[in-house]
Amino acid sequence: MPDAGIYQLLIQVGAPLEMRVGALGQVHFVAGFYVYTGSMRRGLSHRLRRHRAREKPLRWHIDYLTTRAPVVAQAVWPVDGTPDQECRTHQRLAALPSVVEPVPGFGSSDCRCRSHLAYLGLAAEVWRAHLERDGPTHPYLVACAAPVRGSASLLGSAPPDQT
Repeated sequence: MPDAGIYQLLIQVGAPLEMRVGALGQVHFVAGFYVYTGSMRRGLSHRLRRHRAREKPLRWHIDYLTTRAPVVAQAVWPVDGTPDQECRTHQRLAALPSVVEPVPGFGSSDCRCRSHLAYLGLAAEVWRAHLERDGPTHPYLVACAAPVRGSASLLGSAPPDQT
């Protein structure tokens, strides 16, 4: 795993959530899949472990969400991780017709983007297509949890009901 780069976290919200997200205030998350885009210039492995941890100090917007909803997969691009690359990576995903940015300001307080959190709906396949077509380079794709409904094909495995 590279020590620096851009990353995307696939997060599954299993049931609607209502929670306070730092300075953003009360936020409602509908059930489904979300993708958070971030970058790290050094210590990327540590940052990704932190994001996957359910118990942690609440420092960033994403911390609030990942304490209540699991990171089920992550993609990492080994690039220098400059803020403009992070923003362009998120904007390519957010520009897809079925993707929305549900929480203005989420993860984007240090840039001019509307958000760095995208909502995919109830299936995660659109993220796989984004990774294959729009990612800056070929990412490292890692499953972080057992495959979940809607994401089995995302990680290259057959759905459990197919034989």
